[in-house]
Amino acid sequence: MIRNKNTLAYTEEDKNNLCVRKYTSDEMAENTKTFNNKRNSVRIKFLISLVILILLRLTLPGEATAFFLNLALIFWIFVACLNERIGRIDSKANSREYYVEIRLIEKLPSETENSGSMGNRTVQNFYPVIGEDTTTGFKSKFYISMEDYLEAEVGTSIRINQKNATLF
Repeated sequence: MIRNKNTLAYTEEDKNNLCVRKYTSDEMAENTKTFNNKRNSVRIKFLISLVILILLRLTLPGEATAFFLNLALIFWIFVACLNERIGRIDSKANSREYYVEIRLIEKLPSETENSGSMGNRTVQNFYPVIGEDTTTGFKSKFYISMEDYLEAEVGTSIRINQKNATLF
């Protein structure tokens, strides 16, 4: 796998040697259930904190306090809406039917890409690993999610979701 600034792509060698598998219907159902449980726990935390802010707003006296709590409520509602939008995007990625399964051989240091102008700077982190396809034994460099990168140990298997049965 190669990285060109902010985009990731498979090399021709990767495309020829990696085995793309399809999730079974039971695995898809389990993936959806796990994703929804994680998403619902975040939703509950947002709801509880929103209720606490509303209660504080209703009970604490003073115009200055009310002003700051109103700002906090507006900001928190914005963050909750943003979280929902990101959750919808993540649910699309979670519902992918295909994957490549690799066994982790080595974790490489994370890579950072700075892009944009001075006023609009974007920083993106990438998490590279050296892994081998569990079916073919083909070794290559892969980029995985931050969550997988932090949790994975050498020798564990990681599934990298794919949009299609063919690698692009």
